[in-house]
Amino acid sequence: MVIEWLRAEGTPANCSVAGVTRACAQYLASFTLAPSVELQASAARLASHHGHGRGRVQAAGALADPSVLSALRAVLPADMAATLQANFEWYSCRGAHFHNDAHYGGVLFGAWCLAGPAMDIVFPRTGWRVASRIGTAIVFDPFEPHGVLLPDSSTYEAERYVNAAPSVFLAFELRLTEAMCAAFGIGAAVPGAPVLSSERAVHAETGALS
Repeated sequence: MVIEWLRAEGTPANCSVAGVTRACAQYLASFTLAPSVELQASAARLASHHGHGRGRVQAAGALADPSVLSALRAVLPADMAATLQANFEWYSCRGAHFHNDAHYGGVLFGAWCLAGPAMDIVFPRTGWRVASRIGTAIVFDPFEPHGVLLPDSSTYEAERYVNAAPSVFLAFELRLTEAMCAAFGIGAAVPGAPVLSSERAVHAETGALS
């Protein structure tokens, strides 16, 4: 399995939660893993029957499946596989405005696309843009502002997603160990750098920080 690493562009930032501040990840990892027939069928059912908010990522239930855990561990590098948590969450959206998940402390976040149209996952602060298709998976710092946009878009425009087909992702978490910090370029807080937290507003259309 080939892992593609994207390095952040621009100004470093810090992440802060529960009184702990660290530097934000300097790298995002992406890879492609074809889902099993059963897993893809489950995602298709969610796409057909679950309510999907326009612009908002909605939780669609938990999944505890040893075969999914084994499949991901088999393709991840050893230091990443060792940190993979055993439980997974389904999420769906019809496009997603820019937001972050700054309430997740001590983990990196993974998102595996299992149903839906061609979309891009866009991280405006770092310059990352990942083409998300069925089988695409990314691992990233949950503090980074991100959105799910049509491939020709750089901003979120709500009217473009009124009739959009839903995207379905399986989310996973990886513990933020010393090895993971080294792999993703996470170090001590950078003096004077902007701070990303649940208190720092993210502009829904552009991803800009307040």
